Amino acid sequence: IWTATPNPLEVHGDVVEVTIEGEFPPKYFEQGAAMYVTPVLRYEGGAVAYDAFTVKGEDVAGDGMVVKYKEGGTITFTGTVPYSPDLNASELFLVPIIYSAKEGTLPTEEEVLNSGKYYIIPDVKVDDGVIHTSKYILNNELAAISYHAYKKETLASSSAKIFFLVNRYNLNWRVPLNKLDANKEKLAGVNEFLALGWKIKDIEITGWASPEGEELFNRDLSESRSTTAHNYMIKEMKKIAKQEGSCLKIECPKDEVNWDITWQGPDWDGFMTAVENSALTDKRAILNVIKSADQANREEEIRNMILIYPEIEDDLLPPLRKATITVNCYEPKRTDEQIMAYGLAHPDSLKINELLYAATFYDNEVDQLAIYLSAIELYPKCYRAYNNAGEVLIRMGDYEDALVMLIDAEELKPDDGAITNNFGVLACHVGDYENAEEFFFEAQEQGINVDYNLGVLAILDGDYAAAQKLTGTPDCNHNTGLLQLLNKDYDAAQKTFECAPADALTYYLLAITGARQDNAQLMLENLMMAIEMDPELKIEAMYDREFLNYFDLPEFVAIVQ
Repeated sequence: IWTATPNPLEVHGDVVEVTIEGEFPPKYFEQGAAMYVTPVLRYEGGAVAYDAFTVKGEDVAGDGMVVKYKEGGTITFTGTVPYSPDLNASELFLVPIIYSAKEGTLPTEEEVLNSGKYYIIPDVKVDDGVIHTSKYILNNELAAISYHAYKKETLASSSAKIFFLVNRYNLNWRVPLNKLDANKEKLAGVNEFLALGWKIKDIEITGWASPEGEELFNRDLSESRSTTAHNYMIKEMKKIAKQEGSCLKIECPKDEVNWDITWQGPDWDGFMTAVENSALTDKRAILNVIKSADQANREEEIRNMILIYPEIEDDLLPPLRKATITVNCYEPKRTDEQIMAYGLAHPDSLKINELLYAATFYDNEVDQLAIYLSAIELYPKCYRAYNNAGEVLIRMGDYEDALVMLIDAEELKPDDGAITNNFGVLACHVGDYENAEEFFFEAQEQGINVDYNLGVLAILDGDYAAAQKLTGTPDCNHNTGLLQLLNKDYDAAQKTFECAPADALTYYLLAITGARQDNAQLMLENLMMAIEMDPELKIEAMYDREFLNYFDLPEFVAIVQ
């Protein structure tokens, strides 16, 4: 008695494996006999053979599986053949030849037939066709889009300082540092920035004091200096708002602006940095004295040093008696609607990040590609535009042009993980899975998460456990459902397919899910939907061994005829 497992056969990876078991009753297999068995898959127009195996009696020398005469016995053989679609509608036969093997077993069919003492037993059918459901995988590997880097909110700032005399907080433009042209330009720059009329986020004002004074006094002094700067800015903003050509629209700056006013007391960090950068010959000793002194004595130590090093008072301390002013504004931006429209109609009016951002508003590949091609024309050194155009062309099935785009992207940005990943995705779409895997591993080394893509390849290799771990089984994903189906988790597969994109292949796999659960209604309803969307699936289903048990069912026959 011969049996084959699985029945029907199944393709996993790129091979069709079969396990054949032969059961021989007692006193059946002669002690000096041997049987040469060739498993053959026959299909219309051809055949493919597994490796042959030999069964022999207990007195026969040579290779083979022994069956004892008195007891009988069971033998097991496992073999594989490469898969091809021709095998889908095939039948597995065993071709046994019994021969006298007094001289030992013979290794080939030709030698057996030339031995002169043989008997060809009628072929035995043991299996029916090859289930190829694992080949319904989608090349939905995740391509990598280069980030547009557009920021919907960008802050711009302008800063200046007001300086004060020692222990004073009144505004005095005769202070030497205030009279410097560089400082005047900074203050004028703040006014010009405000005159642009950009939306003000806030205005930061911070008061400081030089550290030679008493701590509490310096704290109050720095607060007064920040107040002086605050009042100064209120007056300036009122003036700017009234100037001809000014875009600043404000009536009461004190109430309409978000003021961030702080005071920090003595600027110890500024003093230490000034000493470090100075030309003082004993600056290391000065720094060590300040660092080693306790909080209460540091001010006194500085006052003592001023007597020895007058340049401390002349050069280092005056810049610390200040109030800093920083105006933070939101840079004007186009609305999303404008960027979207300009992306197609006026791409030359957009910056590169705006162009790449514009493409994200469109769902169809034609518009996306048009924007990326405009970006390439306007910004030919932008590798991101080439990479993203390549990704769109892959989705459009234009693999030749996609390759050109990715090559150009790589020339501009070698060793970029997103580009390398997309080379792998492209390789998958053209069936070059070996190189695809190499690209994905390289992209992984370059910092890209390629787990899902490697998981898809694991499905193709028949390693479903690794595939499930790598893909993470995302919800409503075609390949997730296929993986669940192959792992015989039929309830989960059904739920996944039912929420996956409703295309012909999804309905077809739902029909298979129903067939495997002996749910004829689920099978028939979804098979009908699949064929309505893709009539070519009619012939596919007619020979698909997933539906073997329904080949004679009238309702099934009516659908596939």
